[in-house]
Amino acid sequence: MFSSVLRSSLSCGAALTGPFPALILLCLAACGITGPDDRGLGKPDTGDLKILFIGSSYLAVNDLPGIFEGLAEAAGKDVFVDRRVQSGYYLDFFAQDGATTRAIRDQKWDYVILSGGCQTAAYPDTHHLIRTDWGRHEVLPALADLDRKVRENHSSTVLVYMMPWAFEDGMTWIEGQTDTYVDMQLKIKENALQWADSLGLTVAPVGMAWKEVMGWAVPQHYLHMNDWNHPSPRGSYLSAATLFSTVFLESAAAVDFRWVLNRADAEAFRRISGTSGPDWCDHRSGGRCGSGITLGPSRNEVTDPPTRSRSHPPVLTLGEGFQ
Repeated sequence: MFSSVLRSSLSCGAALTGPFPALILLCLAACGITGPDDRGLGKPDTGDLKILFIGSSYLAVNDLPGIFEGLAEAAGKDVFVDRRVQSGYYLDFFAQDGATTRAIRDQKWDYVILSGGCQTAAYPDTHHLIRTDWGRHEVLPALADLDRKVRENHSSTVLVYMMPWAFEDGMTWIEGQTDTYVDMQLKIKENALQWADSLGLTVAPVGMAWKEVMGWAVPQHYLHMNDWNHPSPRGSYLSAATLFSTVFLESAAAVDFRWVLNRADAEAFRRISGTSGPDWCDHRSGGRCGSGITLGPSRNEVTDPPTRSRSHPPVLTLGEGFQ
């Protein structure tokens, strides 16, 4: 019951609304999903690759930018990572937010990485009709506004859109909706490609990396938290490894940084993030998916996970390997 309330109130970056805001805020704090994160980590050293993350709780949970930074430093990269992160908001908020504009203007960034919601990415024209409490949050105009601000600040900055992952059970938790996890993820992918074509963005294919792992007969809530939405530690690490390969145009397979994961999980996720093939994206393809990174060693064709009961979800511990 509570996971449904939490997700309907915070789905993929929704604003804090719903019947139990105080309880929700306590749970968010326990999960590391807190208020604004504008760390102001000082100034970069000469030669540092300067990277700014902008987004909400998908970045805040487990500090995804920090995991990315750990991978980069372990690989011998000189990076300066900062973030403008505020949980509970969509990209249209950041496009109009003064603090975000100031963060963009703070440095001549080499990369700006944008993270938005999943339901707005899958259903950009109808998400507000599917659930009226989500409100309407247009993605393409927000991406265009942020792209303009980034390029006005520094014309050579590479703007990266982090392709979201779908809800673990798709939209089937909403009465009358039939899209499964795979249905939803493929819609996210197609819309991300269209936006990349329209604006010349780079797409980091994080959602497609998740889709690959979800086809490995993994347990329930393996990449997702038990709210069926936000990333578990595994999900955040896989996302960071995919961003590493997108930014540096190389595999993270040999990087000796596993964060809190066991070695088997971390190595498997890093291998996925950087092998070559036709299904993923990087900025060598002019902002389009189609060359660069792929789904790694094939195991099974990805299909929807089996239908699972949402009562008494199992608590997974770190250290479990693939089954």
